[in-house]
Amino acid sequence: MYSHQDIIKQYRQADFEHRLSLFLYYRTLRDEFVLIDHNEDGKNTAPESAARSKISRARKFFWVFGLLRY
Repeated sequence: MYSHQDIIKQYRQADFEHRLSLFLYYRTLRDEFVLIDHNEDGKNTAPESAARSKISRARKFFWVFGLLRY
């Protein structure tokens, strides 16, 4: 079993698809994952950053309207 720090380290180093699977699997760490994504939005120049940004905005939209359950 991985510790929370190990999972967060994996998330930081993961590609887009692995990040999404970690986000969906570890519900208790979602706030941490969102903060990581938010902090990396301006720093990431990879082609996936636009898609990651869109997913982040979609998550916020669903959370605001109560459609995303933790």
